[in-house]
Amino acid sequence: MNKRILILLLIITIAVFTFCTKKNTSPEDQLFPPTNLTINLVENNKIQITWVDNSTNEIKVIIDWKRGVEDWFNNYNEVSENITSFNDIIPTNSDTVYSYRLKAFDGEENSTYSDTIAWFSNNSAPKYLQIVQIAQDTLQLTWQDNSIGEQYFRIDRKIDEKGWQMNYAHVPADTTHFLDYTTALYDTCNYKVFAVNGISHSDSTENAFIPFLPTPTNLELHPISATEVKLTWKDNCHNEDGYRLFFKRGETALWDSLNLAENTNEYSDENVVPGIINYYKMGAYYENDTSGFTEDEINTLPAPTVLTCEIIDITSVKLQWNDNSEFEQGFKIDKKIGDEDWQNEYTILGDNTTAWTDEAVNIINNGYYYRIYSYFENNISSKNEIKVYNTYLKTFGGSDGETGSSVSETNDNGYIITGYTRSFGEGYDDVWLIKTNAFGNEEWNKTFGGLYLDKGFSLLQTNDNGYIIAGYTGSYSLGFDDLWLIKTDVLGNEEWSRTFGGYNYDRGSSVSQTNDNGFIITGYTKTSFVTDNCDLWLIKTDEFGNEEWNKTFGGSDDDEGYSVIQTIDNGFIVTGYTESYSEGKADIWLIKTDAFGNEEWNKTFGDSDDDEGYSIIQTIDNGFIITGYTESPGDCDIFLIKTDAFGNEEWFKTFGGYSYDRGYSVIQAVDNGFVITGYTQSYGAGGSDLLLIKTDNEGNVE
Repeated sequence: MNKRILILLLIITIAVFTFCTKKNTSPEDQLFPPTNLTINLVENNKIQITWVDNSTNEIKVIIDWKRGVEDWFNNYNEVSENITSFNDIIPTNSDTVYSYRLKAFDGEENSTYSDTIAWFSNNSAPKYLQIVQIAQDTLQLTWQDNSIGEQYFRIDRKIDEKGWQMNYAHVPADTTHFLDYTTALYDTCNYKVFAVNGISHSDSTENAFIPFLPTPTNLELHPISATEVKLTWKDNCHNEDGYRLFFKRGETALWDSLNLAENTNEYSDENVVPGIINYYKMGAYYENDTSGFTEDEINTLPAPTVLTCEIIDITSVKLQWNDNSEFEQGFKIDKKIGDEDWQNEYTILGDNTTAWTDEAVNIINNGYYYRIYSYFENNISSKNEIKVYNTYLKTFGGSDGETGSSVSETNDNGYIITGYTRSFGEGYDDVWLIKTNAFGNEEWNKTFGGLYLDKGFSLLQTNDNGYIIAGYTGSYSLGFDDLWLIKTDVLGNEEWSRTFGGYNYDRGSSVSQTNDNGFIITGYTKTSFVTDNCDLWLIKTDEFGNEEWNKTFGGSDDDEGYSVIQTIDNGFIVTGYTESYSEGKADIWLIKTDAFGNEEWNKTFGDSDDDEGYSIIQTIDNGFIITGYTESPGDCDIFLIKTDAFGNEEWFKTFGGYSYDRGYSVIQAVDNGFVITGYTQSYGAGGSDLLLIKTDNEGNVE
């Protein structure tokens, strides 16, 4: 027993020693077969094989050889390491195929074999390819096999002019025929047959099958009139009974047909239907057989295209288009105003017309739709439609920076804009007032200010058709900045201006005209009348800007007003934010006063982060709607708060995504819903995009 155990231990020791001492092969020392083999004739009866050496540790390359159908002659020859060619003497004109394969050897192991490469002489190529149609959809290929030792035969095919299908089929060695069952009966079929061994092949034998009834070609459609087309084609047959023309009028119609005489190459169709696509298919026929078809289509009354519009003025719109038809009797235009019904054939124009002006529009109040189409007798083309409405993009400014803060529509359907400019005016920033027409084209602009910072934040058109601007001035202030109120006439000429404030910062954010033609302004004051903090400020003036009273609201921290309006009871409602009475950093603040600015109630809305109200209106139920933003860690969302007439919250909605979104203005729509505008970084094309949100009367997005 002990002797057996000793023998077993000896065997295990030898095995472990062999495993541990076996050569470790790093990736760079691995053996790879030669690649990129080529074989070429050097001189008569002498060929040369070349390759790429992919190993770094071989001691030689071993070459195997095979003649015809004989077995492989392993280790037929060899070359030293790093050698990449080998010459051999063979009968290079023989019909026998000579094959070679290579492997690298490092003294212990062989690599895998390379691809097989073979020598095919000119005499070993297949010859005499014949093609016979043996059934309606079957061609038989036959050829002469001239090689000894091919691996298989390769067949390439080309149908008409569609390009060669390489390696379309393979058949075994020594085969001399092939049946192609996938051939269309009337296609011209070209074939090539090669003998193949490894990566090498012989020259090919080639032939083509030309069908008994070749397809007519070069079908062309020549419009003669709106109702007549001349067809021409190339007659490729010599034994057809005639030609069969298939046609249909429109995509969904059924095909109809007629027969034409043999040797025909043209036909006139005098029953063309204008305004739709007329389809044609032409083929030769013999008894019950028909060739393949050549096809084309035509519309003799195509629609006008490239329809554009130009707004000439508020009562005129010019349409222009491309006339694509040779035979129209004219053009018809349908018109629709907004959601009304179409006015069909609103106007009818003559042939070759490419422009028309509608002078019966009101582009300010309505959007318009137009459809234009060509006609011939009772036939019309398809219709090209365009919508016309008052939209544009305008920029105003110079070489420096400009900002628009507030815009309002004017009584003449134009627009009035305020903000501030650095490119124009007297100082660093000046209040800027720009008047445009209904299409955003500037009519005039005015600047107001001195050497220091002066900015406009809020404006509206007054009852006398002039304008009122609220903002602040550093040029004409008692201290740093004073709240500034500027009144102009209808042409922007200053009628008067007033400043309000003390020795620190006082600014106006919002102004509204009151029922007595005076003005109510909100913003903030800092140390003008109270402490060093910002307090929400409310100022009432007469129609000439003379102060009637002012009120401040706030506590120990910053509080500011952003929007103020007069309520139906002649009091006032203000929104902004408070830090003094907030649960977090800042809360939305809603303050209701009587006609003299005395507080009746106030409400706060918010949580632990920043929440600010930017815009407020009174709703048709005498409640209020507020928009602004509510912040949470990492982003902020637009909010919409609806309250009753006493500021009690009825519902609260937020809108936004993963980034920063703010609402700056809200209005009530004619359907009692709400429209909010602001900006978004969560949606859009990137950066900050303008955002418009429409909701129902309960704040649900529509």
